[in-house]
Amino acid sequence: MSSNAIVAPIAAWLLNEAKALPSLDVVVDALCERLNVAGVPIDRAIMSTQTLHAIHLSYFRLWQSDGSHVSDTFDRDEVHLGYFERSPLRVIVETGQPVELRVAETPDEAYGIVPDLKRDGYTHYLAVPLHFSDGVNNQLSWATKRAGGFTEDDVAVLRAIEPALSAALEIRMLRRAMVETLQTYLGDEPGRRVAQGAIVRGEVSEIKAAILFADLRGFTASSMHLGSDVLVQLLNDYYACLIPAVERQGGDVLKLIGDGMLAIFPDAEGDAPLRALAAACEAQAAIGEANARGSEWPELAAGIALHHGTAAYGNIGSTTRLDFTVIGRDVNLASRICGICREAGAPVLMSEAFCDRLGGDAEEVGVFALRGIAEAVTLYRPL
Repeated sequence: MSSNAIVAPIAAWLLNEAKALPSLDVVVDALCERLNVAGVPIDRAIMSTQTLHAIHLSYFRLWQSDGSHVSDTFDRDEVHLGYFERSPLRVIVETGQPVELRVAETPDEAYGIVPDLKRDGYTHYLAVPLHFSDGVNNQLSWATKRAGGFTEDDVAVLRAIEPALSAALEIRMLRRAMVETLQTYLGDEPGRRVAQGAIVRGEVSEIKAAILFADLRGFTASSMHLGSDVLVQLLNDYYACLIPAVERQGGDVLKLIGDGMLAIFPDAEGDAPLRALAAACEAQAAIGEANARGSEWPELAAGIALHHGTAAYGNIGSTTRLDFTVIGRDVNLASRICGICREAGAPVLMSEAFCDRLGGDAEEVGVFALRGIAEAVTLYRPL
């Protein structure tokens, strides 16, 4: 089959039917299978695209003809390991030009992957740029084990489908980047809702949830004598103890307010108090471990309040600037309880409403008057 006869139907498929496939991985897998059916001998393909993510620098999909496919990320903290500097993909990112290797003829020291390609029996390797509209050069590499490698027609096919493949992948990556960015700044569930179109001012719903409010003790005093770079590191260390604990227990972090954090645990299954308490305990344990490691700045100490109630959940703001948040009496109550942690000498305080739903052991700490709350409240700490 001529290269033109292969390219046209594959390009049409990428720009039409491929849009209905459920994920980027499925698109890559299906493309490799179609190329093999058309006679282009693909034994391995790696698609790598940059991401807009706080942790992940790029995302990749590895397809192999033996069925051992892998999806993973290349993280920002892996940059120092030098994999990228030794990779043909660096050439593509920096120059926008393809890299083609006849594997047996390529010295092992040319690129970090060459010894692996030889060991696994590959004969020909071709890495090509995927030009996105923002000017970024993403990458796709093809490799075959066929004796003699790719033919000129094979290479012509792989190069000819690049524009259609870039267009098909960019649409999906833009969507992925949008959702990841929204979730980074809004939280998982709010980010998902906004991405699905929940952007109307005043569009709110009532939600039953466990509410967690936390603040960093002594931060105001520290901010008066510590440099901004140290304060940023201090807050990063503090939130690295809190946020993963909340997320592991299925909570959504809605607000980071200086040294304060607001999170909710939607109570659809009735287990939100258990999950919220587990998150609070995990966070305090992580703070203890961080302090044990030692640092040049003050020790971390947090007060965490837990309450259960109803809140208005959704979009609040002006016509041009919205905030996806929760408001209401129960949110205010959780905030006020958090301010009592230092006075009560308890790292975690729970409201009576929270304890009633928790159903576990708790010790009464005392009755406290809360600013802005008409009636005094009884507070508890977990056993």
